[in-house]
Amino acid sequence: MKTIRLMALAGTLLVWMHCPIAADMDPKSVLEKTADVQKDMKTSGTEADREKPLPAAKKVFTQQDYDQQKLKWFKKTFETNYEKFGTHGTWDAKVHEFILASSDYLLAKKNDAKLAEKLIGDATGLKDAGCPDTLVIYIEGRILQKLGRAKDAEVFLKQSLGMFEKSPYPPIFTYRAASSLYHLQLHLYGTARIQPELVEKMTANIVRAASDPGFADGNQRYFMDNFSLCSDYVDPDALLNELQKENGADKWISLTVQGICHIKKGWKARGGGWASGVQQDAWKIFHDELELARKALTEAYDLHPEFSEAATKMISVSMAGGGDESPRAWFDRASAAQFDYMEAYASLLWALRPRWGGSHRAMERFGKECLDTKRFDTDVPMEYFQAIYDIASDGRGGGGDGINWAVFKDPNIYKNMQMLFEKMLAEPANAEKKNSIKTTYGIAAWAAQEYGDAKKIFNELGDQRDMAVFCRLNADPDTVLGQMVLYSGDDRGDLEKADALFDNGQSLESLPIYQRIYDKLPKDDASRSLLNERLEILKIRSAFNSPEWISISNGKDMAAWKSLYDGYWQVESDGTLIGVPTKDESFMCLVCNAILGQRFEFEGDACSEGCAEIRFKSIMNDGANSNALHINTLDNKVTLDTITSRKESGIDYSPTQKLDMTNHFRLLIWDSHITVVINGQLAFFQKPIIGNKYIGFSVGRCKCVKFSNLRIRQLKEKPEESTFLPANVKDTSPLQKVP
Repeated sequence: MKTIRLMALAGTLLVWMHCPIAADMDPKSVLEKTADVQKDMKTSGTEADREKPLPAAKKVFTQQDYDQQKLKWFKKTFETNYEKFGTHGTWDAKVHEFILASSDYLLAKKNDAKLAEKLIGDATGLKDAGCPDTLVIYIEGRILQKLGRAKDAEVFLKQSLGMFEKSPYPPIFTYRAASSLYHLQLHLYGTARIQPELVEKMTANIVRAASDPGFADGNQRYFMDNFSLCSDYVDPDALLNELQKENGADKWISLTVQGICHIKKGWKARGGGWASGVQQDAWKIFHDELELARKALTEAYDLHPEFSEAATKMISVSMAGGGDESPRAWFDRASAAQFDYMEAYASLLWALRPRWGGSHRAMERFGKECLDTKRFDTDVPMEYFQAIYDIASDGRGGGGDGINWAVFKDPNIYKNMQMLFEKMLAEPANAEKKNSIKTTYGIAAWAAQEYGDAKKIFNELGDQRDMAVFCRLNADPDTVLGQMVLYSGDDRGDLEKADALFDNGQSLESLPIYQRIYDKLPKDDASRSLLNERLEILKIRSAFNSPEWISISNGKDMAAWKSLYDGYWQVESDGTLIGVPTKDESFMCLVCNAILGQRFEFEGDACSEGCAEIRFKSIMNDGANSNALHINTLDNKVTLDTITSRKESGIDYSPTQKLDMTNHFRLLIWDSHITVVINGQLAFFQKPIIGNKYIGFSVGRCKCVKFSNLRIRQLKEKPEESTFLPANVKDTSPLQKVP
């Protein structure tokens, strides 16, 4: 179970240098400004909804109990199936030892590299002894996958999948091999190179496994653990169709899977946007599917109220108006079955957001209720931090343009944070995740502008900081650690004055203050890079106020740019920006931190063997509300995507001349429309896009990419078409999508 959970945030947000200061919000009154929800609203968190306190007694069933039971079941299942269906020989005793030891490794929360290498050696020894069993091959592939040796793991998982399909092993083993291979290839290549047959194998075999007697008699939850690995990647209609054919499926499993599929179908029709933008026919599908989900899930709950899954899924159904009971009522049932079933906590916190009729006050109140359980041996008290973080990410109109870290400045909130983290760190059960908890504590102190506390916490951590926490919380480590040093020193007052000027758009006034502080810092001071970034941003902003062309890169370093995802960027001697993924063909992105506005002309050269991507976004998060221009030299296509919460696809353009490895692009952005010229040819004319504030570059499906000769200029007046379009362009009628 993860210590920190994030709702609906996957990427890395840009965190400006002094994020804790927000000009548009008084941190002491953030919660007070949000009206308490009315008593008759289902998601209110009112006293009526909170009649059942959280079952925090020591005797309640927890994740630790579940994990112990699951490990026993896992070992027994693998051993039993090897005995029945495996290939036997003189190696049998060693195979049993291998299964038991690998089970401990694969189900452990931590990655014991020494144990993993021993297990790989044991697997090699078994094969050398003549053991040809596919279960051994599969387990070795999973160990390699957990170690991060993806290419090696891919070979073993492919081999085991083919062998399981031809063996008498039950369908769950074929499913597990297919699912592991799918996730590995998704990580390596993205969805483009995954064969549809792999998804079909996942779908068919997980449904067949619903009839496996190994998942009966109280073991149904272990099926759902397996199903959760594919539920986001397979088509719900395909799952439902396969399920109708499976006459022997366990009834609780069948009903719960049906409920999940109907929820997905309903939300797919509705989309994730605001209710005002949903079409009438989509509403009907949404409500019809949720009613089907309600019927299936309530029947599943009645069959097995001791399982948390069905009640947890009903939280989202109830949130959207399905049934007569509140999300809190279903949460109470889920947490009664397992006190720390954290998906239920995530679902209720989401249901308590203002967009669903709740309030930030209700969210904070629920978080405090979790903290008051004092069950620091579980993840439940951490929901107080999560509740405040969710409020911060929801504080500008429900998921707007960033995280409002100022919420953490409330003195009462920070006092609770201190108690939370000190107790969590003192709990022996949390020893293995101590660094993660302490890193979160340091970020919370930074967000509260308690820079002295943050400095003490991070100094104690040293190089044991958990960088994954920074990523999950969308907190830039350079910003956090740099501010921690700068703002705990003598220049804090001047820095805060400069920040206030910067936040109010007074760039020229703030520039000399930052410059003075920067100049007096020792050259080896790590915090200089933070001020240098701010100075470069200010220089771009100041120059951008002129209608003249300016370079968007200083040609020396990556100041004013932020690197996201898997890979690294650098500046070559001629000023070219070059990006190289750290993993084969994985995605990476580089974003200019300077806000460029929504009316400008931008040009440069993109060099790649594959897909070079130019991004322009209004929100720098997981890709929602963004635009992307793909220059694909492999397929000789230029694609313009405008991505909203509905993931709407864009349009393609095939140049009359074949694209080269280096291609010149020229973009004219005016408010909500863009015109694109590639190598002197008109690609797109005044196509609608989402509002723009940032420019970014990406690598996808190629080994590296280079961007050079980058320049930009602000547009005060919309230019005449003749000044921008190629001389030979006469027809600017809308281009049709290329088949």
